Amino acid sequence: ASNLISALGAGKYPIELTAGNTLNVVSKGSYYYVLTDTEIYSVSNSGKLMYSYTHGFEKPILKTTSTRALVFDQGKTEALIFNSRGLKSTVNSEKEIINANIGENGTYALITPDDNYTAAVRVYKKNGKPVYQWFSSDDMINNVAISGRGNKIAVSAISYGVGSYDSRLCVFGFKSANAEYTKDFKNTIIYELTSHGSGFSAVTQNSYNFITWGGKQ
Repeated sequence: ASNLISALGAGKYPIELTAGNTLNVVSKGSYYYVLTDTEIYSVSNSGKLMYSYTHGFEKPILKTTSTRALVFDQGKTEALIFNSRGLKSTVNSEKEIINANIGENGTYALITPDDNYTAAVRVYKKNGKPVYQWFSSDDMINNVAISGRGNKIAVSAISYGVGSYDSRLCVFGFKSANAEYTKDFKNTIIYELTSHGSGFSAVTQNSYNFITWGGKQ
């Protein structure tokens, strides 16, 4: 990371990342997040390093909002949360993290296996206080998105049929285990859920779907 700081201190492009292989680059308006297999960097549009952090993860995955980033070690139990100034908190899960996400207000969610169910999604406030959990008895939960206000989540789960995969998309408020909205996707997998202001997107192999948090498509 010291070579990168030297290169970016004056704030100019092009820049060279000397620590590890680049895995993901995400633009967030006035700055970028750069994830490598050893580090996470926050870089301004002018090419100035805002911060860097050595994550030490075997399989790092990056999730972002306009002001925060979450990096987790897929298949392991640790996640890191960053704000615009650097590392904000470290999260330790009792079970291996399948997937995770973070919302605009700092609410975050972890998808993990469960002793009594196929999978679980657990939601926490930015201070780490748990606020909601939902369990899937049969299907494998693979994605979660969080509303901007941090009061709803969208969850996708995969069911395995004869020679095919089906997906179910559900939206949950935090007052009930019953879904407020449900949509089935036959013969396909939902690969990603991303929150966008008034709603969220669900991306499959051959479709892009925008759904409001109120359940309108």
